[in-house]
Amino acid sequence: MIEYVPGIHLYLLTGERARLAFTEERLLSLGKILAFDIFINNGDRFPLPVWRSVGNAYNVILKVTDTPAQELFNIKNTDIVFDEFYAIDP
Repeated sequence: MIEYVPGIHLYLLTGERARLAFTEERLLSLGKILAFDIFINNGDRFPLPVWRSVGNAYNVILKVTDTPAQELFNIKNTDIVFDEFYAIDP
């Protein structure tokens, strides 16, 4: 099953957007994704020495709601409603 999840890739979160995006709750959800990847030995998402992989930041997105798609690419736009992190392309 494939589902479209509108969001911003992890590597695009910089500056003010990163400050708004990385709340304690979202960092915990990101940690859960990382812990599960370690459990199933998935080295394709995060760069960790146990995998000797550079990771792939494209495989983590932060879901957004109520934001037009064209505004996601405007890095100066900080009026974005973030939802939660999603692991994609398992």
